[in-house]
Amino acid sequence: MILTLSPLLRAGAGATTLGPGPAAAANTNRSAEGEVPESPGSAHQERRSTRVPNAGRSSLDRIIIYRLGSLGDTVAALPCFHLIERSYPNAERVVLTNFPPSSKATPLEVILKPGAFIHSSIPYPLGLRSPKQIVELAKLVRGRQAHTLIYLAASRRVAAAWRDVAFFRMCGFDQIIGAPLSKDLQANRTDYAGNLEHESHRLARTLRALGEIDLEDRAWWDLRLTAQEHAAAQNQLGKMCE
Repeated sequence: MILTLSPLLRAGAGATTLGPGPAAAANTNRSAEGEVPESPGSAHQERRSTRVPNAGRSSLDRIIIYRLGSLGDTVAALPCFHLIERSYPNAERVVLTNFPPSSKATPLEVILKPGAFIHSSIPYPLGLRSPKQIVELAKLVRGRQAHTLIYLAASRRVAAAWRDVAFFRMCGFDQIIGAPLSKDLQANRTDYAGNLEHESHRLARTLRALGEIDLEDRAWWDLRLTAQEHAAAQNQLGKMCE
């Protein structure tokens, strides 16, 4: 789902308009219809989908991605980070995320930055309740001067998602992509056999405006481990087998 800020709301009154509206950059009359980014492992595979306006344009120089959590949460969202990177290849990708208090929990930035999925991060304090903290965070986010936010948070409630949208509007975002503002996008679906949908599938549905993700294609799960990381893993596995 894409939310764009109407002129009335910019002025302090009016309502949010849903659907693919004009981006904050140029060419507002361009069609939003286009090709989906090719699967990372299938260079010639064609897919069809509705794309968000100006995705990947050089004028869109910075986006913010809202995603909390550590290792497990990051892996579940990994295909979505592939999609975001391919949709906005020329943008500086900044993640708004928490830094776990436990030294045993790996921060999201440590996992994704070496693979160039993101460039930097903004710390999001957990348990955010104080009005002073909320205002300080809003100033910090607004200071990045980004107009597009990718909402990639875990499912909570529709009301909580609307509250988040209101906060991000206060941060100055003209376009919010992926906010789960319906019960279907908030819930993990159940198939005919009673199997519960994986969280990675639900997240992929929320970002469908950016394109389709083939979750069966292993390339979408590539963490892009460095040579040093591969060597360290082999060293540890070797010790386990001794």
